[in-house]
Amino acid sequence: MYPHTLPHPRSLFFLPVCRPLTRFALAFVISPRPPPKVTLRVAMTCGGCSGAVERIIKKMEGVEDYSVSLETQKVVVKGNVDPQKVLEAIAKSGKKTELWQ
Repeated sequence: MYPHTLPHPRSLFFLPVCRPLTRFALAFVISPRPPPKVTLRVAMTCGGCSGAVERIIKKMEGVEDYSVSLETQKVVVKGNVDPQKVLEAIAKSGKKTELWQ
C-alpha cells in the first residue's frame, strides 16, 4: 500500500462500537457444548471381546467418539445416544454390561 492510503496512527485508537469479536471471544461463543457421554462397565477378557464391543459402538447412530479399555473394562461413548440403548446393544453380544457408577 502507498503511505498516503494508510490510516493515521492516532485513528487506530478509536475503535468502532460494533467491532468484530476477537478470536478468543468468537471461539467461546461458537464452541458447542461437549457431547454427553455414557460410561459402562463391560466384562471383556481378551482383545476379541474389546474388538466386538468397538464394532457394535461404531454401528450405532449418534456416536461421535468412544474409548474401550480392556484393562479397566471401561467403555466410554460420547455423542447423542441413549444410555439404555448403548447398554442393550452391547449386552446383546453376550457380555455382562452395567452402567459405570
